[in-house]
Amino acid sequence: MKVTSETKLACVIGDPITSSLSPVIHNRAYKELGIDAKFIALRVTKESSESFFNIMKSAYLIGASVTMPLKDIVERYVNVDEQSKLIGASNAVFPADYGPNVHDQLVGANTDGEGFVRSLNRILGLDVKGMNVAVIGAGGAARAIVYALSNEEAKSICVINRSEESGKRVANLAKELGRVGKIEDVYDCDLIVQTTPFGMKGTTLEGQSIIDQRLIRESHVVADIVVNPRETKLMELARSKGATVIGGLPMLIEQAALAFKYFTHREAPIEAMYDEVGLKI
Repeated sequence: MKVTSETKLACVIGDPITSSLSPVIHNRAYKELGIDAKFIALRVTKESSESFFNIMKSAYLIGASVTMPLKDIVERYVNVDEQSKLIGASNAVFPADYGPNVHDQLVGANTDGEGFVRSLNRILGLDVKGMNVAVIGAGGAARAIVYALSNEEAKSICVINRSEESGKRVANLAKELGRVGKIEDVYDCDLIVQTTPFGMKGTTLEGQSIIDQRLIRESHVVADIVVNPRETKLMELARSKGATVIGGLPMLIEQAALAFKYFTHREAPIEAMYDEVGLKI
C-alpha cells in the first residue's frame, strides 16, 4: 500500500518487539477494507514509554497496541477505562475521538480477556460457563483472562502463581469464584490456561512445560497463550494425552480485532486476519 500524507498510522509497542505478528494482522485488515492506514512495530521500553505517549498525542496516531512489559504502566500516562483500572493493565490505547484537538486525550482499554473468550468460542466452540478453570500466572494477561472468565460464569477459577500474594490479587478479580492453588490443582480442573513465558521462543524457558504430563487428562482443555512458537511443549504434551488444545495465536487475532474497532470505528474482517497467519475459521 502506498504511504501518503493522508495515510493514518497505528503501531504495537513493547520490548522486545521484533517478532510481533500484530503488524501483518492489522495491515491485512486495512487492505481488506481499503483503509488508508499503516501498522508498524516500535520498540518502546518502560523508560521511554512516557515520551512515546506524548508523541502519540501530537503525531495523530489512530491507535497503539501494547504488549510486554508496558501493559501495567499505561495507566500512568493515559486515561484508562474502568475495566482496565480494575485489571491493572491496558493493551490498547487510542484517541478519545476523531477530529481537531482531541488527540491530546488518549484512552486505554483491555481487549485480552474478551479476546481470549472469543478465541475459545470461535476455534473450539467452547462456552466456559460452569467450568472449573485453572489459570497459571499473574501478569496482565492472566488478570484480564480471570476477569473475563468470571464474567462468563465459570464455576470456579484457581489461580496458580509462584508468588502467592500476587496470585491472591488476581484471584480476587473473580470474587467468590476465585482462589489460589498449586500446580497439582490443574488435574481436577476442566480448563487449564497457561499465561506465563514458559515455552516461549528466545527465552531460557523455551522448550519447557510448566505442567508435568502426568497432571494432564484426556478430558482437559489446555490453552497456552504463548504465540511463538505456535506449538509449545505444553501443547505437545497435552495433545499426546488426547486433551483438547488451543495456542495463543487465536487470542492474539481476537484481541487485535477488538482493538481494530477502537482504532478505526470499523468491524474487523476477522476471517482475513486469521487467513493472514495461516489459520482457517
